[in-house]
Amino acid sequence: MSKELTKLSPTAFELEKFLFFLGRLIAGLLYAAIILFLSSLIFWTISNDGEYRKLVVTQGLVLIILLLEKLTYIPLSLFFSLEWYSSPVSLGVLAQYVTSKSYVIYLMGSFSLFKIWVFYIQYKGIKRLTNQKNWIIWLAILLTNIFLWALNALLAFLNISTLI
Repeated sequence: MSKELTKLSPTAFELEKFLFFLGRLIAGLLYAAIILFLSSLIFWTISNDGEYRKLVVTQGLVLIILLLEKLTYIPLSLFFSLEWYSSPVSLGVLAQYVTSKSYVIYLMGSFSLFKIWVFYIQYKGIKRLTNQKNWIIWLAILLTNIFLWALNALLAFLNISTLI
């Protein structure tokens, strides 16, 4: 958007800003819905008791932790000009030394210390709400989170703004 600042009329510039805001708002709502409802639905499938609402509440705590992680990206971006995948609390920095493949860097950048905290909260919540074996719970948590990380990395890799 900054490349086009001088070329746009004031009205077109305000429209671009509004569309950017609208896109970020929709992306944020979609992110929260996926974390709250889709993850809970996946975890509900391994539950014997049918405690979907309680799983949504557990995922609400997970969403707060993930939003805290997103908040840490703001000072890193403002003061150090780091992208989200280059956060010092993620594996993205290590991946940048190992490979130059963007998708792998984005995928590894999705895994951070906050995600370990999320794993712990999810495990404790699901274990309390279900009577499943530990390996089933860990498998469900791991596969669900890997799917979400892969989706996040794919969206970053595709750079949807250039596709439109």
